[in-house]
Amino acid sequence: MKDRKDRCWPEYILVVYLVDNETREDALAAVMPDSESAKEVAAELDTDEFTCWTEYIKIRRPKVRRPRRCRRTPKPEKDETIHLVFRGGHAQSEYEKYGEFSSPEIMGAFSSLPEAEAYAESLRDPSRLFPPTLHIWSVATTYMNQRLRHR
Repeated sequence: MKDRKDRCWPEYILVVYLVDNETREDALAAVMPDSESAKEVAAELDTDEFTCWTEYIKIRRPKVRRPRRCRRTPKPEKDETIHLVFRGGHAQSEYEKYGEFSSPEIMGAFSSLPEAEAYAESLRDPSRLFPPTLHIWSVATTYMNQRLRHR
């Protein structure tokens, strides 16, 4: 019998943002596989100074025929690596330098890095006077921004 991971693929992840109520800037707080986990993170981070909001992001996967036995959408595997394409903000490697509040916009989530890179390249338009700044972050589906946790 095949493993469930071989038969079914999750379709969504939940991205939790933390918003500074004073400046209205937001930061990526967590990437969670299900709504229960996202609610726990939001409850932990919500204060009078900061508010959390959650966004469902569809995971784009390689084109593979999905088996018929997958009627329900399963949760993402724990610690599955997801590649997020951001417009704005800063590179994942420069996080310590710039801090967490940078108001990035997620353009897409991908299960493979080559697909994320190809998508980011397709968004770059060299004819534009000010092309968008795009970054790819590779995070686990249980990613939690530890710096925000200790605010």
